[in-house]
Amino acid sequence: MIGFDLTEQQQELKALARRFSEQEIIPRAREYDEKEIFSRDICEKAFAAGLMNLGVPGELGGPGLGVLDSSLILEELNYGCAGIANFVGANELGTLPIALAGNEQQQRRYLAPMVAKLTLCAFAITEPGAGSDVAALSTNYRREGDSFILNGTKHFISNGSVADWLVAFATYDKRLKHKGISCFVFPAELTGITRNRMHGKLGQRAADTGEIIFDEVRIPADALVGTEGEGFKYAMATFDRSRPEIGAIAIGISQRALDECLKYSRQRSAFGQPIANFQTIQFMMADMAVEIEAMPAYLQGRMAGRPRPGAQRDFQLRETVQRRCLHENHDRRRPDLRRLWLYEGISGREADARCQAVANLRRHVPDPAGRDRARSIEVVGPMNSA
Repeated sequence: MIGFDLTEQQQELKALARRFSEQEIIPRAREYDEKEIFSRDICEKAFAAGLMNLGVPGELGGPGLGVLDSSLILEELNYGCAGIANFVGANELGTLPIALAGNEQQQRRYLAPMVAKLTLCAFAITEPGAGSDVAALSTNYRREGDSFILNGTKHFISNGSVADWLVAFATYDKRLKHKGISCFVFPAELTGITRNRMHGKLGQRAADTGEIIFDEVRIPADALVGTEGEGFKYAMATFDRSRPEIGAIAIGISQRALDECLKYSRQRSAFGQPIANFQTIQFMMADMAVEIEAMPAYLQGRMAGRPRPGAQRDFQLRETVQRRCLHENHDRRRPDLRRLWLYEGISGREADARCQAVANLRRHVPDPAGRDRARSIEVVGPMNSA
């Protein structure tokens, strides 16, 4: 039988991340979310506390943490604010292709320095017309002598306007679909690169989310990660490693939502007593708690190597806390869950199921102010959350 008790080291990591969240993130969360402030200062403090670049291998001087350890940290940081904490997950996503497929020279050039000083990176895959359908991306490259030339536009890239280096995916021939895609790593300040921060998001407003435009960007041949034409495989391998962390982020947000709901139910009075005393409210809170409590066990089981239960069941379990939080919670954490709803792409079957979930919400979840809550769930573009 597989046990899910955390080791002493894991408990210490979780406690460290929780203290950081309580001391550095929660006191600033509302202001930074409302004003769309990306805090370099919090990045510096997280780096100093050892809460960044969690997957950088030990042989390069990094912590070399596994997916469970990283997920525990991300859960606690996102309990504070998913927008502020986004830079940690974004760095994780950016380093993964280099750790998985990069050669020794690339790992020493890009990963090793991340341990010495604060360095931000970005995983640039999402485009205006290619989010979940990675094989449909339009950013292209061509060979020119001993260099590659990149052209195209990336959207909704986490750390996009602040990254020091980029992992970008481009196609040699769009007609080849996934077989034509290659992966590249290079500094973010090369000639021909334009970066703009995107504003007015539905959630995670304190996160840096950028548009990156490549206009005849010349990169050297040694920027190619792995084998030419294998970029799609590297992207999928990255998502396989990072998806449990997305689940952990959802748990952190949802746990905070539940805690805020409990707090409010004790403060709000009706008919001469706190509404927490009413059985209907207690049932709602109990349902939320049961589903949130179930998610870590499921995620840890997946990380421990238990058999994958199949895409449809996996999708249903993966979104449980997101659905519950959308159903019950009324504060600013709901938009953060909406953004996670489409993190890292979905299959056609999942897309159908999510459309049905939204339709069910519209029928069954009335808003106290008389509005339909689900009408505020918008898709503002492809949300692979690179």
